[in-house]
Amino acid sequence: MLDDDSYPTVDDIHNYVAIGLNKDVSISVEKETFDGAFIITTIILFVVFISIIIILIILNNNITYAPVVYSQATPKTPTPLTVNDDYGSSKNGYTHNLYRKKIPDGENLTKETCLLNNNKWNDTNNNCQCAIGKFGTTCESEFYDYKYKAVGNIKPNDIKASVIGTYKTKYKSFKNNNSNNNSNDILDESCSNLCDKNYLCNGFFYHNHTNKCILYKNDIIIPDILKLKYSINIDSTLYTKSLSHLDFTNLIFLSDSEFTFQKRYWLFKNNKNFAKIESNIVSHISFIPTYVKYNYDYIGIYSSYEFQYKDIESILIENNDYNPNYYIHLPYNEFYIPNELLREDSKGLYVLYIKYIT
Repeated sequence: MLDDDSYPTVDDIHNYVAIGLNKDVSISVEKETFDGAFIITTIILFVVFISIIIILIILNNNITYAPVVYSQATPKTPTPLTVNDDYGSSKNGYTHNLYRKKIPDGENLTKETCLLNNNKWNDTNNNCQCAIGKFGTTCESEFYDYKYKAVGNIKPNDIKASVIGTYKTKYKSFKNNNSNNNSNDILDESCSNLCDKNYLCNGFFYHNHTNKCILYKNDIIIPDILKLKYSINIDSTLYTKSLSHLDFTNLIFLSDSEFTFQKRYWLFKNNKNFAKIESNIVSHISFIPTYVKYNYDYIGIYSSYEFQYKDIESILIENNDYNPNYYIHLPYNEFYIPNELLREDSKGLYVLYIKYIT
């Protein structure tokens, strides 16, 4: 056992500082030494911290940042309307079924002229809002149901079609307040709605001013294409559920692809991928067609060699034994031009369609 002189006195203990995790794991340092070391360490850490801050400030001022560029939307010029647009088509009678451009309806009307025909004047935008069912720069045209296609402006005598019935209706497709005809012999109904109710109906004729409504079934035959006028600026009188219901007498329409086939194809001239040819005439086309629109009463003859109308009989007889120089397109058969028909030096094809006699 140690004697009492081996233990430090209380005064001696006050001069020391114990440093460690606990009393069993610690070391004793003179308080004077600890205080000096603590002060020196604190000063060093403070100097290091300040130095780091200064360095960061210097670096930040020397860094070159790329200028912030804010994108500015370039005003888009409205896409011009074409004959393939369904201008005037609507689902509700007061907005166009054209999502890609804003139609400036009523823009040519003053406040005084706007209010004459049940239209509304928007004081906030300072423009005229056409009455429901009407559109155009002077609200002169009448919307038609989007389920139909506008074919053109014709007279009923210009076409041949099976008539379901003839009526007088106040509206083309949408009820509006502009109808001034209140006679008892006119239906408070739209012409397109009457067509919707009849499962046989494929299209209709409607004249805005006379309120005449004619419903048609089966294909609509157009004997003279020159009488079928179409313009986006003039209300059509003929509408059909599908343009495939149109039958142009004596005309055959060819295209290099169904996707390049124009919606109102009868209005277009021949070009590098589309041709409009007459029956009973040998025509030359510069492309290889894969899509044809025609009356199924016709038979077509294709060849890379030039031939004449007088050669028809011999060509058809030879084709019974298969002649690789000709392709015969029979009614209702798949349309396909075989590769062996094409010669390396050929520049397109010669085509003839004639009435098919069974």
